Amino acid sequence: MSRELAGLRTVRGVLFDMDGVVYVGARPLPGVQDAIDYLTATGRVFLFVTNNASKTPEQFAERLAELDIHVRPDQVLGNAEATACWLARQVADHGWPRGPAIVVGQDGLKLALQKNEFELTSNPQAAAYAVAGINFKLTYEELANATLAIRGGARFIGTNSDATFPASEVRCQEPGAFWRF
Repeated sequence: MSRELAGLRTVRGVLFDMDGVVYVGARPLPGVQDAIDYLTATGRVFLFVTNNASKTPEQFAERLAELDIHVRPDQVLGNAEATACWLARQVADHGWPRGPAIVVGQDGLKLALQKNEFELTSNPQAAAYAVAGINFKLTYEELANATLAIRGGARFIGTNSDATFPASEVRCQEPGAFWRF
């Protein structure tokens, strides 16, 4: 056992941040799979977490596998799922309306909302919520529709207030940068 892994003897569980920590772009951090193997062999739990709402847990697990980091989808929690679950709790516990959501985001966020029984809409007048996450294919129309929805009374829910995203060679814009518009 390496000296680094020996330091994990008293740890019962680990949260691994993904973007910019476990990997940057297509480069994984050395030793991640060794740490996972050690945690698994010693009966410890771990969870990969990310504030990137673009993908589903299955897609993130596939992405990690491409980097030779092997985890199950249930070992990944993205802020898309966290946001959708949080919003569902607001409806259940605090009387928020079970209304349609207009989404500025990608499939991960859209699917998480649908999994939590939120209807998606592209109509700003019909939206009870405007939910924003990272969107690598952002269009002016999406921003305009979300703005119109918010001006029309939709509650704004943001998945992540980071201003930048760690990419391989540069820092890209994150949702927090767009919220400031």
